[in-house]
Formats: sequence, C-alpha cells, structure tokens
Amino acid sequence: MNESKRSDGRQWRKQYRSGAMGSPRHLTRNDYDTLDGIRRHVTTLAGLNAVIDARRSAHYDRQEELIEVWLFGRMRSDSFGNAMIASGALIPGELFPDIPSVLTNPGMSRFLMSKGLDRESIWITTGMGGSGTFTVARPFEACAVCGKTWDIGDCFDCIANHEDFTVPVDRRFYGKTLADLRVHLHQNGAGRLHPEAPIQNDCYIDLRPNPRHPTLRMNEGGWPRDLAPDYVIRKGDRMFLYRWTFEHPPCRTKRIAAQMERYFHDLIAKAGFDMGQTQWLAIPNGRAPETEHYNGPWFRVMTEVGELTIGWRKRVIHLGWGTDKDLSHLFLGEQTTVAADHVHAWGEDKATDYLTRIRRQLAAA
Repeated sequence: MNESKRSDGRQWRKQYRSGAMGSPRHLTRNDYDTLDGIRRHVTTLAGLNAVIDARRSAHYDRQEELIEVWLFGRMRSDSFGNAMIASGALIPGELFPDIPSVLTNPGMSRFLMSKGLDRESIWITTGMGGSGTFTVARPFEACAVCGKTWDIGDCFDCIANHEDFTVPVDRRFYGKTLADLRVHLHQNGAGRLHPEAPIQNDCYIDLRPNPRHPTLRMNEGGWPRDLAPDYVIRKGDRMFLYRWTFEHPPCRTKRIAAQMERYFHDLIAKAGFDMGQTQWLAIPNGRAPETEHYNGPWFRVMTEVGELTIGWRKRVIHLGWGTDKDLSHLFLGEQTTVAADHVHAWGEDKATDYLTRIRRQLAAA
C-alpha cells in the first residue's frame, strides 16, 4: 500500500478515536443496547463499528448483559457483545434486501417466516472470524489489493487476513526503546509487535537445561520474555510482527489466482519443462470451494509433451495428465493417492519429483 493510502488510514483512525466519526467512548447504553439507539447509529460505517466496539467493551470491561441483535441480516451481536458474521446457505441480508437494519432474535425468526421459511428450516450459521474469513470492514481500512475503502453498503463484503512475520530491526532504532519502536510501527502501519515475545536475538540463546523441564532448554530460540517498554534496541535484534490486511472477495480471488499461477509456473519450470512452449488456462478448483481455505484455481497447462492439470486440493497438489494414458506405475510405493490419470503430491519437493517423472515418461512415449 502506498504512502498516501497509509496517510488516509491514519487520518481516519484519528477521526474515529477522537469521536468526530462516532466513537465507542461517546456512546451511552441507550445507543448500543436498544433497538432505536442502535438503528440511529448504524447508518454509517463508523457508527456501525462504534456500536460493535461499544457492545464488546460493555460486557468485557463492565460485565453488562446485552440484548442480542441482528445487524443488516449479516451479523449477530450476542449478549456478550461478540460480533459473529453469518455464513453458509442462509444469509438473510443477502437473500432479502428489504430486511430491517436491526432485529432481535425473535424478530429475525418472524421476518424469515414472513418470507415463507418454516421455523424448523431457520438455522443461520455464524462465526467470529479469523484469518481468511469474512469480517466487518473498519472505516479506516483500504483493500490491500485495489486500495478502495468500504462504506455501509458493502462493509460485510470484506475478508480479513492475519500475517505473522519476523524482520531485522532497522539500525536507526539501535539505542532507542521498545516503546519508541512500538509507536513508530503503529504510526506507519507496518505491523504491530507481538505482545509476549516481540524481540529475538541470538545473543539471548541459552541452551542450558531448564530446571523445571530438563528435556527443554532455557531459551533455545533467543526470545526474551516480559521485555519492559524501556528495553533498549540493540544490534542483531529481530522483531516479531503481526498485521491484519483486508480485501474485497473478488480482489482476494484475483490475488490468489495470480499467486498460484506464479507458484505453479515455477514448479513446472523446476521439473524441466520448456516454459516457452507452455500455455496456461485457469479452471475451477476441482476440490475446494471458494472459502477461507481456498487455494486458488487449478490450471490446465499445455506443454511440449502434452496437457497437464495442476492445482491445490486442500493440503496436496493435484497433478493430472488426462485419461488417455495410465501413468500410475510411475508412483508405485509412494504413500499418497495414485490413480490412472492423476497423483497427489505432498509438498513442493514431491510435486517437482512427480512432474519430472511425468515429463520424462511422456517425452519417451
């Protein structure tokens, strides 16, 4: 994301937290725990987020018991303030555009029955989300792919992705404190330091046996615990960061498709195929539906020795070569699924090996 988009995001955050856009700190219980109050505030994306945050804080900070409500037929907020996104076959907000913005649980049942659903068939699956799942967009976030923000009309068409990564601390922070580093990262949107183990350095590796657990080492990885805010950054420090990014579902599909095409392109090249003679066609994934576990489309690849099919099938890579040739004998003894027209490879090394066998066999035929 470019610097202008980061600046826009920081400005949105300041406005939201200051209350200019409607902040959870400025809402009363009448605002977040009555139907009329909630209805007044969820007309904007900032207001919707303020209600969600205020309800969560009301229970977990003050132990308030809340009414359960449905918002836009897309999200249920329970009595603990947890926000859960509807998924599966019955998502009322997608099926019925005229659904009220706020409903109680009984109100939702009455609305669905008015649409012809019988009580026994009303079962709405909800989940609290996580990496790769649908969430409610924040007013200050932009899509990591296209750079566009969300509004109240499309705020549920948003997928959250969580990423953990470790990178060296830039030398300009040597001599500064952990608190200084946290502030810089927060302001620049590069990520957030892990709360329990933010720093790694090989100088902290301690291979002595742990007195309480003799089979373990004192600090095998070099991750000091319980670092104080005034910890001074030193040469060799690496920081353990996490960040959330958000995408529109179509943007996510395009991103994954492009990533997978590059990945399989490299895989086939490593197996010795003449890449100048390959032609690629994306086809639907033959196994996994487009959910949070979606690993992109499969690809039909025309090579110098014939047509192949390649793609992820959950945890394995599907490699197919058509029904006109039985190559199953190439994989005798392999602990994997083998059929006359395909084989499953567990990981990149196995996929490269199997593709090499397939190429040589088809070239010799």
